Amino acid sequence: MGLLPSSLTENDVKSVFQCGVRPKDEMVFRGRIVEGLSSKTRWPWMVQILRKEDRELICGATLLSDRHVITAGHCIRGKDGEYGPSDLIVRIGDHYLNEIEAHEQDINIECMFMHPNYDASTLKNDIAVIKLKVDERNPIKFTSDLLPACLPNKREFKAGTECYITGWGYRDFIDYYYDLASPSLTEAKVPLLSSRECKNLGRVYGTDVTKKMQCAGYLTGESRADTCKKDSGGPLVCQSKDGSWKLWGITSWGDNTFCESSPTLPSPGVYTRVDKYLSWINI
Repeated sequence: MGLLPSSLTENDVKSVFQCGVRPKDEMVFRGRIVEGLSSKTRWPWMVQILRKEDRELICGATLLSDRHVITAGHCIRGKDGEYGPSDLIVRIGDHYLNEIEAHEQDINIECMFMHPNYDASTLKNDIAVIKLKVDERNPIKFTSDLLPACLPNKREFKAGTECYITGWGYRDFIDYYYDLASPSLTEAKVPLLSSRECKNLGRVYGTDVTKKMQCAGYLTGESRADTCKKDSGGPLVCQSKDGSWKLWGITSWGDNTFCESSPTLPSPGVYTRVDKYLSWINI
């Protein structure tokens, strides 16, 4: 059972919504996801999930259509408790966390769909789809700064492919210590790792990584880009041969607990592999 209209094929998405298209690139300046860049260009499918009562950033998410976003299951139901649709709000079209922008919209949630086999203790099947409470007479209007990401084909991207992670999460240990989200959207390029590479990390990951998960990041080096707390639920996107950007992963977990740029042990980010859930996402 899926959650998006069955009549909506990948080609339909591209023609109707122009999915996976970024605005023209501009310069970027130094900042960090953890050792990343602060993006001056928009990733137009990037979404924030905020706690409604105080507008605190809870997680990232990805716009899939004019009524749906996709995120990690633990953003809704985790070890710290469970949120209902009335507890959260979705913000689209944002780039600077503390500034009101022209394309920024806060949208209420109609309902949330957790994967039925989600396991909060192991983070298996860490995926959820959120249906937005959008007035049909005044739907979300896509622009070059507000567009959905495309869904991938099965097994479309291989180990070694360089992809991008984005989010407003902690950038370093100082952010972690003081609970400071990044004031602007940050990005970093990371390579996809094979399952063997990830499982061979021994006591760090081992059998915790399943075939429905994707490791991405660098295993060595003084400065290694990675996602951290508050980046959860956000996208790992890869560019396909036709130039469109596709949602390959959803930020799920990792062992870089303190958001260090050079952790002692290899600890790349682990993402829910979206291509393993296409039949669940699509009716």
